[in-house]
Amino acid sequence: MKPTHLLRILLAGLALALVGCGPKTKSVAPAAPTEATTPGDAVAGNRVYDRVCIVCHQANGAGVPGAFPPLAGTG
Repeated sequence: MKPTHLLRILLAGLALALVGCGPKTKSVAPAAPTEATTPGDAVAGNRVYDRVCIVCHQANGAGVPGAFPPLAGTG
C-alpha cells in the first residue's frame, strides 16, 4: 500500500470521528436555502468541502463505493 493511501485512510477515519458522518447517521435531505445565495456562499461552501468532505467523498464527489456515498448529482 502506498503511503499516500494509508494517509488518506487515516484522514478519512479522523474525519468520520470529527464530523460523525459514518454509517450510523441517518440520511437527511439538504434543507432548501432560506435566502438567496451569493457567489460568496459558493466560495465558502467549496472551502468547507475542501477542508472537511473531500477526504471521503473525493474531489469529484464520487465517494468510495462501499465506504462513502457519492455526493455528485445530489444537489
